[in-house]
Amino acid sequence: MKILITGARGQLGRDCQAVLAAAHEITATDLPEFDVSDAAQIRDRLVAARPDVILNCAAFTRVDDCETQRGLAAQANTDAPRLLAAAARVLGAHFVHISTDYVFDGARPVPQPYVESDATHPLSVYGATKLAGEKAVCASGARFAILRTAWLYGRHGGNFPKTMLRLVLAQPEQTRRVIAEQHGSPTWSWRLAEQIRAVIEARAEGVSAETLAARFQETVAAVARQLCADVREATGLRAVTLSGGVFQNQWLATTLVRRLTRDGFEVHTNRLVPANDGGISYGQAVVAAARLAGRS
Repeated sequence: MKILITGARGQLGRDCQAVLAAAHEITATDLPEFDVSDAAQIRDRLVAARPDVILNCAAFTRVDDCETQRGLAAQANTDAPRLLAAAARVLGAHFVHISTDYVFDGARPVPQPYVESDATHPLSVYGATKLAGEKAVCASGARFAILRTAWLYGRHGGNFPKTMLRLVLAQPEQTRRVIAEQHGSPTWSWRLAEQIRAVIEARAEGVSAETLAARFQETVAAVARQLCADVREATGLRAVTLSGGVFQNQWLATTLVRRLTRDGFEVHTNRLVPANDGGISYGQAVVAAARLAGRS
């Protein structure tokens, strides 16, 4: 199939190029040469490319900046998907749009997950503009799939795990204060790209929640394991210290020790680090993955 990817130089867009190129013809587009909020540019580019699938990875994702740059957020997150979906309808293309868990309010008790049929209630400009984009796609008349994802991390671009890893490796002796009241399902961008490929090749339609794993405990274990593998590839470190809230969940602690040992890591434990209300936070998982050897 001929697949046009917008936002192709972003974290997810680059992984989608790599995953999809093996079996499909890819047209990769991004700013500044292609502005997806410009109707004339969309018309000209899509008429020339004649894609079978339009994969929209473009978005204004800096959540805090969306609060002060509302016009730009609306252009990227609402207007662009509306225009792209309208073009997809005219061309008969399958429109695949990436959305976010920010369309929800986060009030659901941990570890209960959100599902596609749950009522939306965004609390931020980012979430509101992304939800408006979803509604525009649904009303476009195009064949579409909307994939809601959360907390992307990967090899390309900037993300929270990379920031924490850089700080810990630069000054391993320094104690880091990391936010501990946020819970979610971090998603490896490569795995999401593989899920997007499955959606495209199945011509799936509708709204889907695409995160790293379906169950919360499996998600945390899979994320921590992948983070450790990423750290090892980037730095050569082979030791991991598990600490804090991990040990409030015996299944999680046992599973991580078993899986990381099987992966060839030297696993240390430190039960003295304060727990996080009986759970494990994203920050704790990242710091545990990045911690240097011998600090148990």
